[in-house]
Amino acid sequence: MRRIHLFSTLMTVVLLTGCAPSQQQFEAAREAVRGSEKTRAFAMRECTTKGWQRKNIQNAAMLLDTTEKLAPRVACKRYLDAFRSGRLDYADAVAFKQGKITPKLIKILQGR
Repeated sequence: MRRIHLFSTLMTVVLLTGCAPSQQQFEAAREAVRGSEKTRAFAMRECTTKGWQRKNIQNAAMLLDTTEKLAPRVACKRYLDAFRSGRLDYADAVAFKQGKITPKLIKILQGR
């Protein structure tokens, strides 16, 4: 069991740090996030605290129609909720990691 938790934590980190996972890794990470509250909490902490530069926060606040203070949390929650539910698909996640934003990803981030 400990090995599975370690794997899920690592996969969550891979997804959030900008490394493009294979589709199989993506699906495995989705299942890990679906099944573990601790993994979801870890992913949320990692997402909200890593890689947010001032310009990114300003842009996210505008796109998400929220304050700069709340932007990282809102963006991460919506992204992780869509990932967990299956609404975020592999192609959109890879595009996002490559710095491209898709119409579907905009809808996800805006909560639509």
